[in-house]
Amino acid sequence: MADLSQLSDEQWTVIESFMPRNQPGPERKDDYHILFGILHVLASGCHWGN
Repeated sequence: MADLSQLSDEQWTVIESFMPRNQPGPERKDDYHILFGILHVLASGCHWGN
């Protein structure tokens, strides 16, 4: 079974084109790792920390 929380370079290239650019507010640092964290939580079934 593939690790659903990992993105291939090809998948990230497609997804990255949909990430917002030149938005007001704090500078975006690392969209890849943020998305990786979200996918990990969804794939593993764990809960977001409170």
